[in-house]
Amino acid sequence: MLGPLLFTSYISPISDVIAQYDVSHHLFADDLQLYLSMKALESALRLLMLTDCANAVRRWFLENGLLVNPEKTDGTFFGTGYQLRSAATSLPVFGAELPMSRCIKSLGVVLDNRLTFSDHVTSVVKSCNYHITALRHVRSMITHEAAQTLACSLINSRLDYCNSLLYGAPSSTLDRLQRVQNSAARVVMSVGSGTHALPLLESLHWLPVRQRVEFKLALLVYKIGSTGTPSYLQRLLTPRQAVRELRSSSRPLYSVPSSVRTTFGRRAFSFVGPSIWNRLPEEVTSSETVSTFKRRLKTHHFKSTFPV
Repeated sequence: MLGPLLFTSYISPISDVIAQYDVSHHLFADDLQLYLSMKALESALRLLMLTDCANAVRRWFLENGLLVNPEKTDGTFFGTGYQLRSAATSLPVFGAELPMSRCIKSLGVVLDNRLTFSDHVTSVVKSCNYHITALRHVRSMITHEAAQTLACSLINSRLDYCNSLLYGAPSSTLDRLQRVQNSAARVVMSVGSGTHALPLLESLHWLPVRQRVEFKLALLVYKIGSTGTPSYLQRLLTPRQAVRELRSSSRPLYSVPSSVRTTFGRRAFSFVGPSIWNRLPEEVTSSETVSTFKRRLKTHHFKSTFPV
């Protein structure tokens, strides 16, 4: 399966126009994303559908005295290497051929067509290293508490931004982020570059990058189960129906899709979300409030990461 195809243009909400086509979309303040999934055999038909939808959006703009800026419009395919080799290299929209890009930026996240997130991590590492260098220059003039606050605000916040997308990314990608966190911990603790980082992270009560990714995903599943929003993610979670009465029957578990057979497919939220949630102990999943859930979840990850 190829997809989804992401098509981005800075425009106002026009859901009624898009609803006439079999194309999914997200609307933001000044941004519209059109996307769909497709199988290789039906790619021509699905791309034609996307083209018709994009052109309908353009007509709506013209009828309302507005214009779409083609220079701020990007498109890309997501898929495996084999799928991408047979994918189209351009898409006819707005009376011209829109070339498909290898990367596309969405809400501050750089998405490459193989979803390795290498380009996104490069951007994050560059930004974090800048702040680590600045923090190192002033570290001797500030307290430990101030240094830790700055590191959390300027570095860890960037490591955590949209990090749930990184689940299943190549180890080399996550290792680059872990090295950044390790460097920040050494600066905060005022130790040399050769000092082992794991005890420093434990002292600072910082979860490593991989555990932070799982923390974010589990928290997202909890919020979806509690509020039912966002609806487009809630539809991807199916409560597990117990075949017979067991002690675990009362636990709020989710069904893990059995049809997913590829490594690429196992990175989808419909697979990852239930898998991570179902592995959590009942003490964590039965939390009644978000704050309680976050506290118990961090304790759970902390104990498994830093065993006594």
